[in-house]
Amino acid sequence: MGNASQLGITTGDLPSTITGAGPGTIFQTAQWDTYTSNNMVGPEFGMMFEGSQGAWDWYAGGSFTAGFNWQNNIYKGANLPQNLGADYLRTNFAGGGVTTINFSSQGASTTGGNSTSVVSVPTSPMIVQVFPTGQSGATNSANHEFSFSPIGEWRFGGRYRISQSISLNFGYTGMWLSQIARASTNTGFATRVKQNPAAARNKTAIIEGGVAVNQGETAIINPEGFVVGYTATPIAALPANPLGQGSRYVPATITYGTGAAQRQVANPEEFLELQQTAYTAQVPGSGGNEYVLTNGIDFGLEIKY
Repeated sequence: MGNASQLGITTGDLPSTITGAGPGTIFQTAQWDTYTSNNMVGPEFGMMFEGSQGAWDWYAGGSFTAGFNWQNNIYKGANLPQNLGADYLRTNFAGGGVTTINFSSQGASTTGGNSTSVVSVPTSPMIVQVFPTGQSGATNSANHEFSFSPIGEWRFGGRYRISQSISLNFGYTGMWLSQIARASTNTGFATRVKQNPAAARNKTAIIEGGVAVNQGETAIINPEGFVVGYTATPIAALPANPLGQGSRYVPATITYGTGAAQRQVANPEEFLELQQTAYTAQVPGSGGNEYVLTNGIDFGLEIKY
């Protein structure tokens, strides 16, 4: 029987991935992915014992590695904001709702004035562009840290010599790794509130039967197209360029037609406003580190020639 000791350097990489995705259609509201890697390096100490008896050879040994683990958690994901989720998309773009447009045509009514018509427009194909735009960049972060990860390995096996050139080999190897980061336990989720530009209209007026019972207020739009406030002062009494060249006013109502056909309707002119939208983002979880236990059995036929 003989024995031997060994001293060396052990390196390794233990990755882990968790992916969360919807059903794989343009109406899914989110997709997240966490990639975790454990990059270990450290000195290794081990011993091995060997012996033989007749046609049998055997060995047994073990090693210990004082591993230093550089852990990386990479978080990537995207989702639509909560106020623009799948229900909204199905209703407005997938045929679940009816999209209408009010418009006026010159001299088409029997009274000689303008007329108002309501038409249905087909489902917009823009959904395929709207979806990735709404969910872009919701999560893109990383977390890195060092930890001490001891590694233990043990193995034993043997060989039966059938002849001088043929032998049957068999063995077992086990390994225990501590302080290992996993993607599943190091992923958390949090709500992030962001301000995003959205198209809006002046809806401050109250209109009943084609007459504004409340004239509403006038929206003040800056040169970039964003609403900065509302005023009850008549437009005639306001300065021409309230916020410099390119700024404008958007009244709450417009009037079209003449005589008996004259009506007031809500102003369809659009502008931009910042809306508070809530996203779900990935964050480092509080699962801590875990251990990994691996076992392996090997056997084979060795032929020397």
